[in-house]
Amino acid sequence: MRCPICGEWIDDDAEFCDHCGVRLDGIAMTGTDQDAEVVDASQDALEATGKLAEKGAGQASSHAASQDLAADVPATQGYRETPSHRGYGARSVEEQQADPVKDGPKSDFVVLTSDQKLGSPYGYRSKPGSRADVAKVKSRYEETSVGKRRSALAIAGCIVLACLIAFFIATEGLSLFSEIAQNDKGEAVEQEVTDTEQEEETVELTVKDGLSAYSWAELDAIADLISACDDRDAAIAVGQEYNLIAEDGTIPDATTTIELSNGEELTVRLIDIYHDTRSDGTVAGLTFLTETCVGTAAITSTQTNAGGWEACDVRAWLQQTEWNLLPEDLTAAIAPVLKETNNEGHASSIAAVTQTEDTLWLISVAEIFGEVNWSGYTDSANAELYNAVFSAEGMQYAWFAEQNEATGSYGALVRTDPDTDSGISWWLRSPSCSAGTQWRTVGSDGTPWCYDFTTVENGIVFGFCL
Repeated sequence: MRCPICGEWIDDDAEFCDHCGVRLDGIAMTGTDQDAEVVDASQDALEATGKLAEKGAGQASSHAASQDLAADVPATQGYRETPSHRGYGARSVEEQQADPVKDGPKSDFVVLTSDQKLGSPYGYRSKPGSRADVAKVKSRYEETSVGKRRSALAIAGCIVLACLIAFFIATEGLSLFSEIAQNDKGEAVEQEVTDTEQEEETVELTVKDGLSAYSWAELDAIADLISACDDRDAAIAVGQEYNLIAEDGTIPDATTTIELSNGEELTVRLIDIYHDTRSDGTVAGLTFLTETCVGTAAITSTQTNAGGWEACDVRAWLQQTEWNLLPEDLTAAIAPVLKETNNEGHASSIAAVTQTEDTLWLISVAEIFGEVNWSGYTDSANAELYNAVFSAEGMQYAWFAEQNEATGSYGALVRTDPDTDSGISWWLRSPSCSAGTQWRTVGSDGTPWCYDFTTVENGIVFGFCL
């Protein structure tokens, strides 16, 4: 059979034309007896075709298309061809197949109607018409194709844009969201601090009888007032105002208690004001030391003082186990402070003394005894160095200076065993400078220049600041 579009011969069962590529499904076929459809053509087109055939005219350019179909041509008449014209005539399909004429111009084409969408490459079912009509349809198809291509390009552009946005979110976007989250968190923390400050501001300080009459929140507020002073004299005046300092400027013999979460009770004493340095650089307002031993322990698990206070086992125990036993109102008030200590052990130079930041800590030789000028070291040649190391571990607290001067003894240093209620030796913060296996202690009678091997269990007395 012949293709109704280009007029070339194709296989009877072909779905597409091998020459023009048209899809044949649903198109009225011509040139074979397989055509079951009636091909509509206008009467004017048939008459023009007949006249041209009779006169033997050479190329007919096209058949005129008509919107009103005037006659139906039986499918058995087929598609008539002459050397000068191809069109609908009276030859049968058998005659055309027996005597095909392949030369001559192809003048008849089809026009496509929009109500017959089936198998044309332009999207419509075919109907005989003029070359001009086909050109219009082709033009319309090309315009549609251009539109489709533009749409495809637009869709592709949107996809690329979406990918770029996704990439931005995956890189810069996440950091931006992170910064926003951090800002939100920062604002929340700032708000929390503001609320805390407001709570602190709401603490109404009234003058009470003495240390034990104040809550930890009130003592914390007084400590801040003392910390804000320009010198010790001004700090003493604030302490006197709130009955924490005696009229003569000394530390009164006064204590208060701490209720631990395990049910035990500790007695603590105020030992100085305006003395220690907080980790933020400000001066701590109040400094306390326990009157009660909180237990006994070896200062280190192995018999060595290497690493000094910074590395010892008791320091870690205080910061973790003992801290967790303290009430929340006290831990909220405690300020971490900077402590100078021999963190080398058996010292070789004054550089052995370095700072640590501590919330709970042991007291040092110098903080009890003041400037050290001892003799009798085993390594007497280095006595001056050892005295300098001990003396660099802080300044003497007022309570001990005042007690030593008033009594001429160290009775204020005596502590009792919580189990036996008898005197007990207790650990200081200072490792021995002249030996690598010993640590300084306060004797059971209050003598401040004793020492013991590091693995011996002695009492633990700790201090803290507000």
